Amino acid sequence: MKLYAILAGVGIGVLNCLSLLPATAGYGRFFVAGGLALALWLVFRALVQPSPPPDYSIPEPVKPVQPLPQPEPPKAEPSFAAEYAAVSLLGALQEKGRLVDFLMDDVAAYSNEQVGAAARVVHQGGRQVLKEFFDIGPVSTEAEGSSVTVPEGAAGSSFRLIGKVGAAAPQSGQLVHKGWQTSRIDLPRPSSPPTKQPSLIAPAQVELR
Repeated sequence: MKLYAILAGVGIGVLNCLSLLPATAGYGRFFVAGGLALALWLVFRALVQPSPPPDYSIPEPVKPVQPLPQPEPPKAEPSFAAEYAAVSLLGALQEKGRLVDFLMDDVAAYSNEQVGAAARVVHQGGRQVLKEFFDIGPVSTEAEGSSVTVPEGAAGSSFRLIGKVGAAAPQSGQLVHKGWQTSRIDLPRPSSPPTKQPSLIAPAQVELR
């Protein structure tokens, strides 16, 4: 239809131009009649041109865009330096105070005197290890059993409140335990990470004969 309309429009234009020329003055009515015929033909074509059938098909529903799967965050690997320091501390407590031996043994079969004698060894060796790796002092310098006022903002961190908790700050009460804190941490650190995670607290001892 578009091509026919273009050709008919060109033909009408050409006939109108020819009717204006002096040489074709005697044929002007023929040119006008031809142009009128082409115009009527265009109108007729427009009336009889079949319209496209309506589209009754149901459009497919738009599928929602699925979000791309997010990669899982990498799992935090334990720090080798932290494991090395923890196992080294246990190793020092075992070496100088036999702490692991004391805690892993079933003391129910021993008398109070035997447990007390073993506890003295653990106390002496453990105290030596703590002084080697830490500078430990009390959180509160007040005597236990005395009345103290908890500094504002310290509850839940430096001070643990027990008993009837809920009073507004500042809070006062009886000091049950003075607490402990350290001003120095000097745990063993590896010079270079080996290929294997630390696990050995103390080696097995074999006496050769």
